[in-house]
Amino acid sequence: MKLINKFTKTSLDARRIVILGVHGWFPKRSIQKMVGDPTGTSVKFCQEMAYSVITFFNDLGMEISNENVIQIPLSGEGIVENRVDNLYKQLEKRMDEVRSADIVLVSAHSQGTPVSVFILNRLLENKEIDPERQTIGMLAMAGIHHGPFPIMRENFIVKFVFNNNDENDVAKASGEELFEFNDPHEKITKYYHAALFNVLNSGVRICAVASWFDQVVPLYSATLQGINHPNLYRAIYVERRDYNDDFFTCLIDFVMKLRNRGISDFGLLVHLSDLIMGSFVYGTQGHSTIYESDNVYK
Repeated sequence: MKLINKFTKTSLDARRIVILGVHGWFPKRSIQKMVGDPTGTSVKFCQEMAYSVITFFNDLGMEISNENVIQIPLSGEGIVENRVDNLYKQLEKRMDEVRSADIVLVSAHSQGTPVSVFILNRLLENKEIDPERQTIGMLAMAGIHHGPFPIMRENFIVKFVFNNNDENDVAKASGEELFEFNDPHEKITKYYHAALFNVLNSGVRICAVASWFDQVVPLYSATLQGINHPNLYRAIYVERRDYNDDFFTCLIDFVMKLRNRGISDFGLLVHLSDLIMGSFVYGTQGHSTIYESDNVYK
């Protein structure tokens, strides 16, 4: 019966849709006062995804309303492991809704993407979700899968953020942990890759979307250059003002299409990533503008 359900299940079977929203890394409180309080992005991710899902089904001729969509924004700071434990406890209070869903979607950003993968992996291990019965997908926006730009360690703004934290400040510890994802031999990275493969092999589909002129996460990191899997789809978001229909843009588009078809680019995307790095100084804020676009969620 499970085999029959696996091959006959379609998105048209959707009656109950659950959306989880997971925000990225928060800087320390004093920095938030200067750059703005990021609290509430998990709510935004849920709302944007809900709107896109409802629009998608309505365009297919299905009547899906807000009553069919359950939004569960998850919020909490810290290093990845602590965030996973904290957010999973929040989710346990609404686990019945997750179990009964026809579709489970996760919308995550930056550091929230590895956090979300670990949460999905725990849900699978605890048999709270079932890819053979449910359609499960994740939107990873500017995900810090292979870490931030390594050169950021020497950035004066980053040093200011980290060096002006108290020794036990949560923001400092979680911020420094981000650079551990640069090294595939770090313990957190090994755990992450194992969880990621388990999630993908189980049938969960991940859409990894990078951002043009991202000042934090390189293109190769946001699109999971080091991972090959048929359930992984890569895309890139470009703000309208930054788009040029030139050779370089078409080259990156071509390389992304190669990777989506399972064809190697021989590491070309890694070399191209530095050329579209954003700037903290000149206002190319691609790392945060990515989650403002409706098309990213659609």
